Amino acid sequence: RRRNMSGYPQKRRLEDQQDDSRARRRTDQPPLPPQRTQSPSPQQARPPSSSALFQPITLFTNYFNITFKDSVFYEYIIKFEPEIERRSFRSAMLHQCSKIPVFLIAGSNIYTNRRISEATPFTIRGLRSKDNDVEYSLTITEISPEGVKNNGETQQMIKNLIFKKFLMLVDLEKMGRNYFSPKKSTPLTGYPIEIWPGYQTSVLNRKGGVYLNIDTTFKTIHKKNIYDLIRQKGLEDAEAQLKQSIICTTYNNRTYRVREIDREKTVRSTFMKKDRLISFEQYYRESYNLQTTDHNQKLLLVDQTRRKKLPGQESVKEDIIYLIPEFCVLTGISDEMRNDFNLMKQVHATTKKGPVEKLRNIEGFVQYLNKVPKTSIQNKNPKMYERLQQVQRQLLDWNVTIEKEPLLIS
Repeated sequence: RRRNMSGYPQKRRLEDQQDDSRARRRTDQPPLPPQRTQSPSPQQARPPSSSALFQPITLFTNYFNITFKDSVFYEYIIKFEPEIERRSFRSAMLHQCSKIPVFLIAGSNIYTNRRISEATPFTIRGLRSKDNDVEYSLTITEISPEGVKNNGETQQMIKNLIFKKFLMLVDLEKMGRNYFSPKKSTPLTGYPIEIWPGYQTSVLNRKGGVYLNIDTTFKTIHKKNIYDLIRQKGLEDAEAQLKQSIICTTYNNRTYRVREIDREKTVRSTFMKKDRLISFEQYYRESYNLQTTDHNQKLLLVDQTRRKKLPGQESVKEDIIYLIPEFCVLTGISDEMRNDFNLMKQVHATTKKGPVEKLRNIEGFVQYLNKVPKTSIQNKNPKMYERLQQVQRQLLDWNVTIEKEPLLIS
């Protein structure tokens, strides 16, 4: 074939020019990123192989078998005249009645493990309190002559009352519905905050018997009291932060929701207590041995965080509650705290536990409860089996859905 001066055929030279033109067009475009196969992150679980599907697997639950000595309880309605609203006051007055055996209180109802021998209704008169000279009368009416139904909701409530009363004996602080351990708190480095570990419990009647459900929980407690917060931010800004926030009293660990800061009341304001006028400052000094540092600090108007109508109550009474800011602290995590990366890193490191560590914590808690000395609650403590309940199930799909209802164990 005829060759040009370079020695290449003309057809080959034309193909080379076309290739050069395509190469120039490719270089004008930005290069594509290299394609890489994305490996699953350490926190992302790998799906099982097809051979693992439909195979039996063992699942651990946070349920324990629990037994109670008494299985039959009798229910009575109690009515004091004049009316007594404080539960602790009602309990103290009931202890004066030798005719009533060991009992549990829920609102206007009591539950006993032995039936009262005297026919009801009957009235006990001449009951007196050490705190005042008022004379009270008590009328008792029986509701369940044959005992409360064994597997009903009332029986489940009674067992929860027994277990909650049992938890009051161990080294835990009741806050809201849960129990926490301040002695095992974790302080956050660089912040006036600590985290209390705790437990939430529930006794449930199921087809396979009575089970105790235990889960871990945590409470964020601020070390700075609310009076210091008001001095630091001012009344208006502090109130904006406090409104609808949950606070905790330092003297009995009760929780309340803040409604507002009352500008018209101070610690020197007075209220009626047992037929006498007393100031808030004097009440805290006599009741809790606490002294205020600022006699002009404004009071917090708060609501109780838990409002539940108990058996025998027609309605939930709205109480007006005032607290001294100096004896209260904030709880929980605010929006400002959530934007602090270092703070949230410490919070997650303390509260986000893996399943193995979580289950060991729960098992250790049950072992600790079983070592508590015997008490007079129903003459014996509830007995918990220290092994977690296990169930055999088949793995049908990797996309697991967690349901609200607990697993039925049979």
